[in-house]
Amino acid sequence: MTEQIPEKWIEVITTTVLREQKKQEHIASKEQHDRRFRNTELLVKNYRKLSAHCENLPEQIGIIHQEIDMGLLEHIDLNLKEVMKSKQKTKMIMDYVDAMLLAYRSLAERGGEVANRRHKILRDMYLKPDFENPTALMERYGVEKTTLYKDLKKAIEEFSVVLFGIDAYVLQTSGKRVDER
Repeated sequence: MTEQIPEKWIEVITTTVLREQKKQEHIASKEQHDRRFRNTELLVKNYRKLSAHCENLPEQIGIIHQEIDMGLLEHIDLNLKEVMKSKQKTKMIMDYVDAMLLAYRSLAERGGEVANRRHKILRDMYLKPDFENPTALMERYGVEKTTLYKDLKKAIEEFSVVLFGIDAYVLQTSGKRVDER
């Protein structure tokens, strides 16, 4: 003899389970957005280092091949082929990033004064070969410190969409309330 669960309990349980499932999906979506934003942020903050890592790659490969051929690198335990593969992979990714930065610049230039300023702040802060002091940027663009960093964050979010495509856009908009979209 089995007991029947009251209909009201089934409704409450179902509603609770669906609410919890929706909450977990929202958390997962937000975490994915945060990860993409964080990856883009790390990429732009390390842009100078990654670019330097790729400089003179053909010459580096040539020198290493010469040294291997001459037997000068026999004593090294490092797998130089893997190191060179890593450098080549980094170079390919940085070429893609550079192409996407050009696309972002083009979009920013057509997006008006504020969008263009955000792009320039991102460029000046992280992408130019020489470091620029945030105070100098604040003076150049006539903005306060909070505006500078808000623009920088927004520029990284926008560049993330250009870099990752539709997935970044969907994640960027899905994490916001309807009135913020």
